[in-house]
Amino acid sequence: MFLFLLTTFLSPFYIYGQTKIQLESGVGLSFQNPSITVDGYKLKKRSTLTWRFGVNTQFFFSRFYFETGIFGIANLGRKELPDLKFKSYSLHAQIPFQMGYKFLENWQLSIGGAVQNERDFSEMNINKNHNIRLSFLSKVNYKYSNKLYFSFQSNRAIIGVPDVYALACPKKSLLLGITYSLF
Repeated sequence: MFLFLLTTFLSPFYIYGQTKIQLESGVGLSFQNPSITVDGYKLKKRSTLTWRFGVNTQFFFSRFYFETGIFGIANLGRKELPDLKFKSYSLHAQIPFQMGYKFLENWQLSIGGAVQNERDFSEMNINKNHNIRLSFLSKVNYKYSNKLYFSFQSNRAIIGVPDVYALACPKKSLLLGITYSLF
């Protein structure tokens, strides 16, 4: 149902503007809040390896464009407390909405927001809080060739995220990526 509504909303963009459909992947580090605690102990090691992968569509109108898509975000972290070392894993779905500007022939800059699941898919419940996370996104793309782009992305949660969820999916991330334009 959601994809039908999204397609219906975006169909005028597809008809009247130039459109690109792309495969995108990025890898980088995500960071925790420095004051995050678990059972009263401060977390010593807070960084997490993050992989973001998915499909996006860009709708161009001269130098400006709108971008959306669907992505998966996988996080792998090693955390450390005074007497305990543990690993954290998480997988999330993300739907970004960004506005961008193409400048200097080979560069693109976009900012926007994203919606992603906060809880694991098996724990989603409309009667509970913190099902969804809203994030601020920024991205810079460099056009290497007609089909290949390199990118630098940042992602920051913009609403309060309880520490229990930030352990597995940190609030801030910086990613380097590659994008392949299908058509």
